[in-house]
Amino acid sequence: MEGLSPEGLRSSEELRSLEGQRSSEGLWRSSGADGRDPRLSWFAAGGKMDGARPSARVLGLLECLARPSGPRDAAFAGATWDETAGMLAAAAAVESHATAMKLALVRQVIRRHAPEAPDGSFPDSRSWDIGVLHEVAAILRISVQSADPVVDLAWRLEVRLPGVGELLDIGVLTWLTAKIITDEFWVLDDDPGKLAEAEKLLLDHDLAADDMTPAKIRRLCQRITDTVDPDGVRERRERKERDEARVRYFRGHGGAGSLFASGLPPDEALKSEANVQKRALEYKGAGIREKMDFLRVLGLVDLTNGVSVPARLALWRAEQDEKRRTGAADPGRDAWEHEQREDEARRRYGDHPPFPDTEPDDIDDRYPDDPDPGDGRHGDDPDAGLPPFPEDQPPFPDEEPDDIDDRDEAASRDDADSGCGSDGRDRGSGSGREDDDSGDSPAEGDAGTREDRGSEDGGQDDAGNDPGDGDGPRGGGSRPRDGGGGNGGVPQPSGGTGPVPAGMPDPGLPTLANMTYPLATVLGEADRPGEAAGYGSLDPALVRRLAAAAAASPRSRFCLTFTDEQGRAVGHGCARLIRGKGAGPPPGTGRDRAGWGFTRDATRPGPRGGYGSWILTVPGNGQPGSGQSGGRQYRIDMHKIPLRECDHRYATDAYQPGDLLRHLVQVRDGECSFTGCSHNATQCDFEHTVPWHEGGATDGCNGAMRSRRCHKVKQSRGWRVTQPEPGRHQWQAPSGRTYEKGAKRYPD
Repeated sequence: MEGLSPEGLRSSEELRSLEGQRSSEGLWRSSGADGRDPRLSWFAAGGKMDGARPSARVLGLLECLARPSGPRDAAFAGATWDETAGMLAAAAAVESHATAMKLALVRQVIRRHAPEAPDGSFPDSRSWDIGVLHEVAAILRISVQSADPVVDLAWRLEVRLPGVGELLDIGVLTWLTAKIITDEFWVLDDDPGKLAEAEKLLLDHDLAADDMTPAKIRRLCQRITDTVDPDGVRERRERKERDEARVRYFRGHGGAGSLFASGLPPDEALKSEANVQKRALEYKGAGIREKMDFLRVLGLVDLTNGVSVPARLALWRAEQDEKRRTGAADPGRDAWEHEQREDEARRRYGDHPPFPDTEPDDIDDRYPDDPDPGDGRHGDDPDAGLPPFPEDQPPFPDEEPDDIDDRDEAASRDDADSGCGSDGRDRGSGSGREDDDSGDSPAEGDAGTREDRGSEDGGQDDAGNDPGDGDGPRGGGSRPRDGGGGNGGVPQPSGGTGPVPAGMPDPGLPTLANMTYPLATVLGEADRPGEAAGYGSLDPALVRRLAAAAAASPRSRFCLTFTDEQGRAVGHGCARLIRGKGAGPPPGTGRDRAGWGFTRDATRPGPRGGYGSWILTVPGNGQPGSGQSGGRQYRIDMHKIPLRECDHRYATDAYQPGDLLRHLVQVRDGECSFTGCSHNATQCDFEHTVPWHEGGATDGCNGAMRSRRCHKVKQSRGWRVTQPEPGRHQWQAPSGRTYEKGAKRYPD
C-alpha cells in the first residue's frame, strides 16, 4: 500500500501498535521472488521515481522502504548503489517540498493576523498585527528572533519572488538557496520592476544544473543585482562603507586575540590583503621560518604597528635564541618544516605526483606530504583554520565551504598561480623582470624545437614573425618543471615599472589575484559587473576603481579574454609591455576612455588560428624610471581556447603541459571541474581526463583543472571522468550516476 503514513497519531505507543498491525498485514512491505522490495528499482536511473516531482506519495514510498521487514533487516535493505543515490536525491527534493509547504502554512498564519485585502491579494506587511512573529515562534518552538527570517521568507516567496518559490516547491532549490536568493535580491525591493527583471534573469539560468551550488547561486545573484541596478549597488555599497564600518577586537578560542573589520571599501580591503601577502613573502625571503598563515598575521600587525622587516627579523631571531638557550619547545618549527617539505615536493614534481595515474592504493605515496584533507568520512570541516567571529555578525553569512575554501586555499599557497603568468605561478613579491615586446629578446621557450618550425617557441618579434603558438616541441621536455624556466610561448604579463621596494606598501592594487574587469566597463562604454575570486561580484563603479588601482601598481599583470554569447572563454592572451612607446593609440584608431585604450594591432597577424594581436593602453602612474608619464602600452596576442572542439594545436607528447596550454585550460575551466568544488583553477592541478600512461593526450581536449582533493577522488576506485568535448566534464560516481560541469561562464 504505497503512500501509507501514520497520520494523526499522537503517541509513540499508538504508532508502534499500528506499525505492528501493518507489518503483520504486509502493508509496509512488498517483496519479490528474491526477497528484495521491487519498488527500490523505481529510484534507479531512469526509473519511474527518478527525478519525479516531490510529493506525499514519494515520501510515503521512501517511508515504506526505510522500514525493516524483519528484526535482522536494515533500512532500504537490498538497494543498489544507484537506487540509494536516487532515493537520497528524492529525499532532498521532498525536504524542499516540505519546506515550501511549511512556508505556505506560515502565510496562512499571517493572513489570520492581517485584514483581508479588498482584491484578495496577500496582505501588505504593514497591515500585520504585532503577534505574527510570536505565534509562528510558538508553533515552531523557536525564538521570536528566529521566527523573523522564516516569516520574511514566506512573504517574499509569495509577493516578491513567486518563481523562486515554485522552484523550492518542486525541489530545484533548497531552504538555503531560496534564502540566499531573497537575501541578495532584497536590495531591489524599492523597485518592483528591477526585482522582476532580476528574477527573470535568474530563472533563465538552469538552476537545476549539477554544478549550481549555493555559493555559485550567491555569486550569480550578486552579478544579476549589479547588472540591473548598477547605480543603486554603488549607492548602497558606499552607504554601508560609511554607516557600518567598524573594527572589533575580541578573545578567540584558546585565548588568542582576534581582529575583525567590516564595512571596508572593497578596493582598499583587497589592496590591504595584497600588501599583507607581500609583507609575509618578504618575511619568508628574509629567513623567518614560520608557516605562511602565521607570517601573514605578522604582516598584518606589523604593517598596522609600523614594524619594519629588519625589526621583525631581529625580534624573531632573538626569540629563537631564547628558545635555544632555555630549551623551550618551538611549536612553529614542525609546521615550518612540513611546509618546506611541501615546497620541495612542488619543486620536484610540479602540480603532479611522480608516478601519475597509478593504482588508487598508491595515492598517498604519490602526493608526498600533502596536507591532510580530512578523515574522508564527512568531507572537510568548512570552519577548520578559520577564526571565530561574533555570533551576532558572522563574516560570511550562509556561506558554503566552497567559497571559504577558495579564499583560504588561494591565501595559503604563496607560490599560487595568478592566472596571468606564463608559467601560471605568481610568487607575489615581484622579480623586477619584465618581458618586453621591443624585439630585442623574444620570449624564452621550453627546451627543444617545434617539429614544424625548427626554432624556439618564443613570442612574436616586432617584425611580426610568428615563431609558433604552441607549447614547445609538441610540449617540450618530459621532465616535470620546477616552476621556473621558459614560458612556453605565453608572454610573461607585466604591469609596468618594476617591483615595490621591500617593506614598502604597494601604491596601487596589483592584479595578482584573479579579477575580471569587463573591458567595456573600464572604457566607460557599458555598466557590466566584474568579478574577484574569493570576493564575488564587483559593481561597475567598483570595477573602474579597481582598474585604476591596478594601473597604479607596478606589480600588476594584465590578460585579456574574449567570451562567446554564453560568457564562456573562447580566446585569451596575456600582455607584454611595449617599451619606449607613447601614451596610447592616436585618436580615432581605437577605443580610448579615461586613459585606457584598446585597438587592433594592424602590423601583426597574431597567433595562427587565433584572434589577432591587440594593443592595450593603461593609464600612466608617472613612476620614476618608467620612461613614460602618460601611460603604458601592451601587446596582447589572442590565442584560441580549446572549447567544444579541439584542433590539437597545443598538444604535447610530454606528460607535463606547456605553459600556454596550462594557462588556457585554467582560463577555460575557471575552477575545479568537479560539480561541487569551486577552488580557483590557479590552485588546481592540470590533470589528464584519460590517464597519460593509458594513452591520454596532454592536450586541451583531455586536460582539465582539478583541485588536489578532487584529483585524488577521480583516481580512486569507482569513479570515472570523461570529457565528451573540451570544457565539458562528466563525473560518473560509483553509483553509476553521471554529473556534469561545463566551462566557466564569465560576467556578460
